[in-house]
Amino acid sequence: MAHAKNCHPKSQLTLIDTMTSSPLVSVGIPVYNGDAYMTNLLDSICSQTYENIEIIISDNASTDFTDSLCLKYQLKDSRIIYHRQPCNIGGGANFEFVLHKSCGTYFMWAAVDDMRDINFINSLVDLMTSRGCLAAAGQDCFYSNDFSTQMSEY
Repeated sequence: MAHAKNCHPKSQLTLIDTMTSSPLVSVGIPVYNGDAYMTNLLDSICSQTYENIEIIISDNASTDFTDSLCLKYQLKDSRIIYHRQPCNIGGGANFEFVLHKSCGTYFMWAAVDDMRDINFINSLVDLMTSRGCLAAAGQDCFYSNDFSTQMSEY
């Protein structure tokens, strides 16, 4: 996670939540044909214990059901901002797109096949705010051949 510097207008988002003094975290999700993983990723991001987040998805002109899954989740969670590229802009440009659309105090990327512990963002924000860090990263890694069973720890 690192400091984000760009912002877009969206009334329900706040850089600092005035009730809790918690900084906004932007989660950028660049995706292409990720329908097999999108539900698990969005469930893990939307259920974070740290709630002052915006979730920016850039669908790189997917040809699978990524579009419909993202739109379904956007209806359920107002923190999701969904963009569909009219044509494939390439992987690097898609990563840059979500970064440039962010407006949080902090920014992190999430790959479509990632799953995060529900305290992941909270732990990183705590670390960054308590130590004045400009960047932080970390998590336990587990490998599994599906999302229902843990195979081994890295």
